[in-house]
Amino acid sequence: MLLTQLNPIRPAFRMVCDGLVYRALPIHQEQGDTWACMALEVGFRSVMAVPLLLQEQSIGVFILYDDKPHQVTSEDTFLLKNVAVQAAIAIQNALLFAEVKDKNAALERVNHLKSQFLATVTHELRTPLHSIISYGALILEGFLDGELTNEQEEHIQFMVRRAEDLTRLVDDMLDLSKIEADRLEVKVEPLCLEPCLKDVLNQLKPLANNKGLNLSLEMVDPHLTVLADSHRIRQIVLNLVSNALKFTESGGVTIRCILLEDYELIRISVHDTGIGISPVALGYIFEAFRQADGSTTRRFGGTGLGLTIARKLIELQGGEVAVESILGQGSTFSFTLPVVSS
Repeated sequence: MLLTQLNPIRPAFRMVCDGLVYRALPIHQEQGDTWACMALEVGFRSVMAVPLLLQEQSIGVFILYDDKPHQVTSEDTFLLKNVAVQAAIAIQNALLFAEVKDKNAALERVNHLKSQFLATVTHELRTPLHSIISYGALILEGFLDGELTNEQEEHIQFMVRRAEDLTRLVDDMLDLSKIEADRLEVKVEPLCLEPCLKDVLNQLKPLANNKGLNLSLEMVDPHLTVLADSHRIRQIVLNLVSNALKFTESGGVTIRCILLEDYELIRISVHDTGIGISPVALGYIFEAFRQADGSTTRRFGGTGLGLTIARKLIELQGGEVAVESILGQGSTFSFTLPVVSS
């Protein structure tokens, strides 16, 4: 407290200006200065000041007072210079840490606001989209007077399909915003895989047939049971198989399910004979809003959200995801889940 009250402006000023160790004679020889008078009043008799330097710039001063007259030696100078260097580095590190902490806090606030905005917007979009889909379905089912021409029916079917596509995009964005805000919950419980995987197979069979592709399920044990969220597993597999069908022009897509007994895990894989993924693209394939390249997006559509969400959902259920691919020959996406012991 005494050092704070002294406010020794003169030695500190010289340090900032000169960047040199200030060696004072006994204070009583400089008592004409205000700081010297104050020091003498509280019992100090000598002073030494050392600049705190960073990159040859003074950021402060290290000032020491002694209650006895003391001449500064070269050993004192060497020791205190080293102490001052370490103190300056420590101060810089503390300032940098505080700056990084403030920036991280600001980024977290921005990210939270973004997630809230996405959640609000996507929620508001779902209601009108569902209305479009519902009314379109009613028209196609003949609930209006008069019959539709073939052209009218095609237009309405196109409208409904596009609305369904947009609904899936909205749902994906809502899931992503929940994941980023740590608000997405999964309900993990014992789940028999075969009915779940067959549901996905039956749902996507028409799409495969329209493209002339084979879609099959290979499962050695129909009673395999995992610890997982049934809704989210359907979402994951539906996403992976839909992607595989989208990027496959000939051949087919196969869902395989095997037990890894040594690890008490079940591995589910989706293999396709599609266009494959380049080694470079494999490095970012699970990043949000990324596809293999711009031409892929233009040719096949999509936003690149599906794989990001699938990976997050798998990790939330205690699993891991992997991908293997050869460009021009096809890809295999696989993930593991904990098995329920018999």
